[in-house]
Amino acid sequence: MTTMLSRWGRGSAHVAAAAAFALAVLAGARVAVADDVESNIDLMRALCRDAAGELARFEGATRRPARVRLMPAASDEAHQFLEGVFTDVLRERGVVPSLGGAGAPSDSAVVQLRYRANVFELAYTDVYRAHLVGGRRVRRHAAVEVRASLVDPRDGTVLWTGRAERSRDDVVPASELARVQAGAFAFARPPMPSSGWGHYAEPVIVSGIVVGLVYLFFSNQDSNGSQ
Repeated sequence: MTTMLSRWGRGSAHVAAAAAFALAVLAGARVAVADDVESNIDLMRALCRDAAGELARFEGATRRPARVRLMPAASDEAHQFLEGVFTDVLRERGVVPSLGGAGAPSDSAVVQLRYRANVFELAYTDVYRAHLVGGRRVRRHAAVEVRASLVDPRDGTVLWTGRAERSRDDVVPASELARVQAGAFAFARPPMPSSGWGHYAEPVIVSGIVVGLVYLFFSNQDSNGSQ
């Protein structure tokens, strides 16, 4: 009887130790933070700046404009975002921008820079765990494609056209999503892809595997010590 109680006590201790170890490992895996992960807004701004910078060279234009009037093709969030990016980039290039669009005063002496965002997308494409034990990861895809043209508002003559596109794919730790998605723009919070029942079952399965392995290790140590 005493031997049975002793074995039961050792077994309970092993289970407790294994559970504690598993929880510690899982908790430790979730606290990893990648400080260099760009926020969604910063990522889209970087892509848009690259595209706008390429377009602002006005390669092939008969003359480089000193002033332009920004004329977005739409008034949605993507074009509002691009308007701010174009304004900054043009000023850095020595071109004076003014805002156009509906309701803005006309100026027939200022060349129009008309632009359209054919592609403006930010999406989470997958959620996964890199290792058996480790924090969850989210695959992120971002892309922009902008077409632009310089137009003489007096007669509608197209003076120049250009197109630029940029894209990037990377991985974001799930623990960083709250920070990565911060900002006023709705596009910064794309929907998360569905991962099915595995999303809920995976932590339980992983914990069970770790507990089992640790328990077997301690049991083997006891067996060797009793021989």
